[in-house]
This record gives sequence, C-alpha cells and structure tokens, in this order.
Amino acid sequence: MAAIKCPHCGKYISSNLTHCTECGKPITEEGLTPTNEIQQQPRKPKWWHLSARRIVVLCFLTPFILAAIYLVVDDVQKANALEQRAYERLSHTTDLLVYEDFILRFPDSKYIDSVKVRYEQMKVEQAVYFKEAASGGVAELKAFIEAHPSSPFRVVCERRIDSLDWETATADNTLEAYQLYLAQHPQGIFLNDATDARNRQQRLVVTAEETGILRSTVDNFLSAMSQLDATGIDALTHGAIDFCGMPEATGADVVDYYQRNFKRDDVLGVHFQLGGTSINKRNVSGSDALNYNLYSTAQATINRSSLDSAMVVNYKVSASFTPERRITSLNISQIQDVTE
Repeated sequence: MAAIKCPHCGKYISSNLTHCTECGKPITEEGLTPTNEIQQQPRKPKWWHLSARRIVVLCFLTPFILAAIYLVVDDVQKANALEQRAYERLSHTTDLLVYEDFILRFPDSKYIDSVKVRYEQMKVEQAVYFKEAASGGVAELKAFIEAHPSSPFRVVCERRIDSLDWETATADNTLEAYQLYLAQHPQGIFLNDATDARNRQQRLVVTAEETGILRSTVDNFLSAMSQLDATGIDALTHGAIDFCGMPEATGADVVDYYQRNFKRDDVLGVHFQLGGTSINKRNVSGSDALNYNLYSTAQATINRSSLDSAMVVNYKVSASFTPERRITSLNISQIQDVTE
C-alpha cells in the first residue's frame, strides 16, 4: 500500500482513497505526491502518555515530599547542634550531673567514649577538691591548681582565690591593698569595685605639700595664741571653731583660754613646737570634697620668772580642717611635764 499527499491539506493518506480523510476533499491525479512508505511521526517520550490526572497528582504531592525531606534534614541538624552544645558545656562545668545527663541523652554520640573517661576523672578530682581545697585558703587552692592544671575545678579555685584576695583587700582598706589585688587579678571579679576603691584611696593620700601647709597652719595658730593675737587666730579658722571643749569659740575666746590655762602666775611666755605629725583625709558628707584631720605632739617651752630654766611640757594636738585648709576644730591636751 502506497501513501499519497493530499493536495489540499498536505496530510498523508492511503492511495486507495478517493477523498481525503482529513479535509474531505476529492483526490485527483493532479498534484499528488506518492511515497513508497508512510513517513513515521516522531516517537513521543513515555511521560507524554501519562494521563493529565497523574500529572496533577504528582505536582500536588511534590511540595509535601520536599517539605518532609527538609524537616527530616532540619531535625538531624538540630539534633547535631544540640549535641555539640551539650558537649561544649562539659568543658565549663564541674557538675557531675551534667556529664551524666549527656551520657543518657546521647549514648550514640561520637564523643561518648571521651565523655565517659572524663566523667570518671571528674569524680576523682571532685573528691580531691572537696577534701583538700574547698575549705582551705589561697595556698591550698593554688596547690590544687598546680596538681590539676586542666581540671574544670581550676576555674572554681581561681574564683575562690579572687574572692579571698578581695576580702583581704577590703579588710585592710588601704591603697596598697587595692593595688595588690588589681596586680594579682587584672581581670578579677571585683575589678570595678577595686578600681573605684583604689581611686578613692589615692584621693585620700596626703602629699608632702599638704602636710607642710597644715603643720604651718597649726604652728601659726599656736603662735598667734601665745602672742594673744585674736585677729590672727580668726584669719586661720573657718569662723567660730570647736576649741578645747568650747563650741563656737572665736579668736578672743581662744586668747582668753590661753591666759587662764597657760599664761598665769609668773609665766613670762610659752613657745609651742610641733613634733611627729600624722594627717588623713575624709569625705565631706554628700560631697566629693575632702576634709583634713591632723594629729601631732607638741612641746611647750614655758619661761617662768620664778625659775632659772624653762620648763618643757608635752602635749597632744589634734585639729580638723576644711577642704580649703582652714581650721574648724583644735584641741590641746597635756601628756606630761618635764622640767629642765
């Protein structure tokens, strides 16, 4: 059987037909294109023959399948991340319960063997720590660190040492104590507190210049008192002062006290000389300003008309000053008499 090409529509039909099966028009001898064989149409792939229903179902299910795969992968990744965090936590803890929890939760972990070994070591180190170091002092804690340098209890010991050194510094409450703590623990737990305390103590340090000024002020006060100079005394004080038990004493009150207690009978004159002196500062309440306190000894050389030689009497002198170094209180009390 031969095939011919319809001259009207161009489709291939059997040569035995009188009309085209495609367009229905009659077939004439003119314009026919005979062929020896029917030309084969291109073969369609197998998926082409799937029904439309199957294609729709497949398209509908694909997102769910992909989502399920994603969730499974995500769960695995989360489980691995959780295991990793739990393992990393072990290096920062001394709690055996944390090790036991890891062993129970991750029995198939790639770290399980090393964790079990470390767990047994931890039990031994914990026993040693509580027996030898936990209730001991700095020396015992340092000895434990030296014997177990890689132990998680090392951190516990270091924190304990830090706390003990801070307790020592605060008990001493001196500039040197706080400086020592900061040198020993530059990143210590109490770094900020220690820095503030050191700065406060540095402000309380009395300089040689301040010592000289305060001693000179007291010397001038005693000299003005010996010379009965009430105006000179008022120039050195912060208004009326607390003087030898007299509140609100003026320069005139100080001179009167001197005449009644020192320059009596046959006393010709008294000369005061300050001895060893200590000075400290203290904060003014509600202010950053600092007041001064002076403590000193003084020798009073007393010349009397009835004696050929002067008499020396030792006194204790204490005085307080404003931040501007003006006297607010001064007290003189006798220690002993020495006659020369």
